[in-house]
Amino acid sequence: QKTPPAVRPLRREPLLPFPIARWKIGLAVALMVLAIIEIQFAEQSFDFFYTNLRAHFGFLDDFFATTKQTGSTFAIALTIIIWRFLPRARHTLVPFFIAVLISSTIVSVTKAVTGRSRPPFGVRLKMDEDSQELLWIQSWIEENPFTTLEPRRHDYWLWLSPDRPFLRGDFASFPSGHATGAMVIAVYLSTVAPRGKILWYILAIGCAVARVRYLRHHPGDILFGAGLGF
Repeated sequence: QKTPPAVRPLRREPLLPFPIARWKIGLAVALMVLAIIEIQFAEQSFDFFYTNLRAHFGFLDDFFATTKQTGSTFAIALTIIIWRFLPRARHTLVPFFIAVLISSTIVSVTKAVTGRSRPPFGVRLKMDEDSQELLWIQSWIEENPFTTLEPRRHDYWLWLSPDRPFLRGDFASFPSGHATGAMVIAVYLSTVAPRGKILWYILAIGCAVARVRYLRHHPGDILFGAGLGF
């Protein structure tokens, strides 16, 4: 009876080569700087981006619907797949977990500190009398007369104001955690399965763009998140 061949691990090349490619650092920083610049034109950029996505790229809605939830939560399923079906790549899960942990922590803390409103509670706020978002803001102002919220379209950054709605996801827009997680996953998969590199990045970009398409984030949110994840 023949002895089954031993499973060979992937070559133990460093996942973070030293020195790290400068262009990668430059690209990541450029995306985050571009996000900060975009904040100055948040209302105009969101309307332009969102309107054109709906008007000219409606044929991609099925693609966006598929990719919109790709993020850190997808990492659990990916881990199971790698552990079960690609045992020679199990050692790569350690740096992957570290990347997910660090990026998720930075995103969560930044969201809690900045308190940026999501588009339906800010730049895309419907001013109709039956608008649920508008009614909620008006009721909040009545209960908290010293709040910085106003019943008008505006890019709200509530920061750590004592009169802001804490622990409410509607004011946790910056940066995009899904864009961050999707980019971390894309970089990781490009290391484990480099032949599909283009596909992994297309899925990550699709996830980021979908967050704007479905009114969950501003363009600056996804730019900063993608840069952070990369």
